[in-house]
Amino acid sequence: MKISILALDHTNNCEKYISSLVQLLSDNGIDVISVTKANRFLEDDFLIFFKYAGKISSYVLILNADSRYKELLGAAASDIYASYNSCEIAFVETDEQGIKLFEDMVLPVLVSKSITHRYKHILRTYGLNAEICKELIKDVSRAKARVTIDYLQDNALCDIVIGYTDNMSGIEVLNIINNIKERVGNYLYAEGNATLSQTAFETLLKSNRTISIAESYTGGNIVSRLIQNPGASKVLAEGLVTYTEKSKMARLGVEKSVIEKFGVVSSETAYEMAAGLIKAGADIAMATTGFAGPEGENVGLCYLALGDKDGIHIFENHFEGNREQIVSQGCDNAFFRLIQYLKGFNS
Repeated sequence: MKISILALDHTNNCEKYISSLVQLLSDNGIDVISVTKANRFLEDDFLIFFKYAGKISSYVLILNADSRYKELLGAAASDIYASYNSCEIAFVETDEQGIKLFEDMVLPVLVSKSITHRYKHILRTYGLNAEICKELIKDVSRAKARVTIDYLQDNALCDIVIGYTDNMSGIEVLNIINNIKERVGNYLYAEGNATLSQTAFETLLKSNRTISIAESYTGGNIVSRLIQNPGASKVLAEGLVTYTEKSKMARLGVEKSVIEKFGVVSSETAYEMAAGLIKAGADIAMATTGFAGPEGENVGLCYLALGDKDGIHIFENHFEGNREQIVSQGCDNAFFRLIQYLKGFNS
């Protein structure tokens, strides 16, 4: 889209506002092909201007038009938009309020008329809510009308959906995406539509390592999600559901004294479960123990153990929701921690 600007009653004080308008339009991929400045404009010359402007531009912005000029164009004193001889017009005042009104009401209209296609790029994060995401990436782009950023929240999962138009250069889009990725940092786990389990599987595959998993409160759901990926046998060594104390002791070698002293849901028991897998030859070991509810004390208190022969990391979590939601969140957390572990981030 090409824009012509006509500044009426022009003074030096108008210059900064004209520059602001030109910059806003440029940031949104709209070309300003002419800026005409006038202290006085005879009525006939004023109308002749539009016959000329309509041939070279898609839209004309008139700055500081009083009721007399608006009336010549068939517009009311309060109108923001007008049309004259097939030439589309918008009225703007050169003050702070006028520029804000332009940015909020006129610019989106101009951009929408120049858009032919809109695309989106998805950044998937874990551990950030939408409000924190918004704070982290505020003011990431000056191209406000050409770029939209939406947030899709599901417990600890938050997708950042970046919408952009095809009148943006590839470099410009890439810079915005990379800027956002840098700000969200290690909370980012994937781009596009890949799920946590898919990303964990692919990261495991690239690492040429295998994992053994012992589940209690997650009840086999971690393994179930993992084997949905074709080729899971390349990364999954074994999966155990050690649901009872007896099973934990018999299958994983958890000491009875540990359970009696610290409880079956404890960081110590989670550690012993993972250690038992490692003693049995696991490359990477993962173990879960917790209270999924819906009844009892400390519902939502869950522990994840993850590591190898060089060390085991323990993560304490407090999930909220019903039993199904707590189990699901536990699986999400396990996959995210595995991705971070494989990338060398263990905090």
